[in-house]
Amino acid sequence: SNFEALQQRPWLECNNPIRIPGRPIVISRNEKYLDGAPVLNPQWQQWLDMGLADQCVFVGHESEHAWFEDLYKCEVDHYKTEDLLHLSRVLAGCDLFIGNQSMPGTMASICLGKTSRIELRKNETYTNNEFIYPYRINVSYF
Repeated sequence: SNFEALQQRPWLECNNPIRIPGRPIVISRNEKYLDGAPVLNPQWQQWLDMGLADQCVFVGHESEHAWFEDLYKCEVDHYKTEDLLHLSRVLAGCDLFIGNQSMPGTMASICLGKTSRIELRKNETYTNNEFIYPYRINVSYF
């Protein structure tokens, strides 16, 4: 069906992707949409312990970046974007996006079709979560 086709392929194209040398991963996480999920998520901690901070940049508001660093007691480069077009160029240039349900998460995983790991809120069943796109093989959830 057309609905399934729309869910299977990217629908946003972005000219002039921005690739950040040595930083193929873009991350974003904020306090929204964490309902029922652990604020200090062990999956994030595992990735950070494996060297994620040395391979990524954080996109999002300065307060979100500060919250993330304080929560996980880490330092992650903050890549400031001026607007949604700038953000889309950074997301288009990444090899992997990791984040929670958010504007960057939607843009990367659904709009641009980037390989993504999306942290879901846990106060809703998996099948009822509005962010689940079962036909998107580029997205996995945690």
